[in-house]
Amino acid sequence: MRPVFQSALRELEKKLPGHVLSIQYGEEMLHLTKDRYHESSVEFITQLVLSMLLIMLFAYTYISIYFESKGKELAVMYLNGLSYLKRYYLLFGILITSNTATIVVLNHLKKLSLQYRTQSPGWLPLGSIFRFYSILTLIEFVVIVVIIHRCEKKNIASVIKGNEA
Repeated sequence: MRPVFQSALRELEKKLPGHVLSIQYGEEMLHLTKDRYHESSVEFITQLVLSMLLIMLFAYTYISIYFESKGKELAVMYLNGLSYLKRYYLLFGILITSNTATIVVLNHLKKLSLQYRTQSPGWLPLGSIFRFYSILTLIEFVVIVVIIHRCEKKNIASVIKGNEA
């Protein structure tokens, strides 16, 4: 460290006795920034993978329950030629409602944390939350359509055969 910086640090330490002062050089800051970026990338990927697993688990569970309770009705609607949306509007309505409620709750929690000045630096802006949940909603939509397609094939066949659906 240059003598000029050392003397300036000593003077500041005298003026601010309770503080620990240091000088960070550009290369050190670059390494710190890269480490934070790597940590946040790993955290984001982990959250995304866990979200996907939870989406698939909940979607499969909910659709299975839905087909058990309304299996015969859905099979009759399918055989009568009702459109896909008319048969499964309830599932898609719940998908949109639950994700919208999640965004609203997260926004409310963010406002509360700002109001009580407890906001941690980890809070995301509403636009980022909205984009993340929009992506998850699209992924959830695709997962639900695939699961419905698989369950529908099994259900229709069992109703036509006369087995209990």
